[in-house]
Amino acid sequence: MARGAPSNWRRPGAGSWLANWLEKRQLHPQAFTAGLYDNGRWRFKPSAVDPYRPTDVVTMQHGDRTLRLRPEGVTGAGPREGHVVVAARDVDAEQHVQLSVPLGEVGNFGLDV
Repeated sequence: MARGAPSNWRRPGAGSWLANWLEKRQLHPQAFTAGLYDNGRWRFKPSAVDPYRPTDVVTMQHGDRTLRLRPEGVTGAGPREGHVVVAARDVDAEQHVQLSVPLGEVGNFGLDV
């Protein structure tokens, strides 16, 4: 009886279910960890901002959720070291949201610190 892992276990075949699953788990090259204040607590997930902005609406991918935001400004220090809180209006849900964003990523929202 053979023991151990197959020789290709670190490099699954292209198109296999494992290769597809691993590809979905890879982060966007410009990904950062951001928090969304929701139901009384911060929820931190890998996030990315679409650099293309034809209007003042910023599209942000927060985990598996897509947010279309109209940033309003930086309101203070964030709950994590090096983060600031960005207030924004969710265009689709028509509600105010708070984001905890790394200080270096604030420019992606069209804001100055």
